[in-house]
Amino acid sequence: VKVGKNPKKARVKVIIPVKEGEVHTFGEVSVSGNNVFTADQIIGDWPLKKGEIVRRKAIQTRADAFGEAYRSRGYIYAYVNPEYVEKPGNVVDVHMLVYEGDQFHLGRLEFQGNTTTKDKVLRREIFLEEGQIMDMETFKQSLYKLGQLGYFKVTENPEFKVNQDSKTVDITVKGNEEGKNDIQ
Repeated sequence: VKVGKNPKKARVKVIIPVKEGEVHTFGEVSVSGNNVFTADQIIGDWPLKKGEIVRRKAIQTRADAFGEAYRSRGYIYAYVNPEYVEKPGNVVDVHMLVYEGDQFHLGRLEFQGNTTTKDKVLRREIFLEEGQIMDMETFKQSLYKLGQLGYFKVTENPEFKVNQDSKTVDITVKGNEEGKNDIQ
């Protein structure tokens, strides 16, 4: 502890020991559990080349991107999990384990809280129709577009009801009327 002439400016020097461990290099990548996308599509332009230092963020970004790609095709429970397999010589192979699950479609779409605005006005802002593949990304964009309409404000997260037997998702969008007296 270093104390100067002024006690209000007392300083403390903190030393934090860091143990970095060993540097690991990338070996090979493999994929299993995939049917919708091919292994070549998932591996594609892999962010690491053989012998490069392993960067987990780049690998996780690839896994997240394909998880999103599956959800945009209606596989709402899909995930891609990278598994790291250490080999001698501090080499790490990456195995992309894919769980696809079942493909779901949009079941019933309902709105609550629209006392003046008709359902058909709100529905035309949703880029999915009942019976279509449940594209989660398109649905999120639709809610954004619905908010831009200015008639109806979504006040809470939509209610999703998943029906495993029929492989459908019923959605209730809750909100309030807004801007009824505004000129658009």
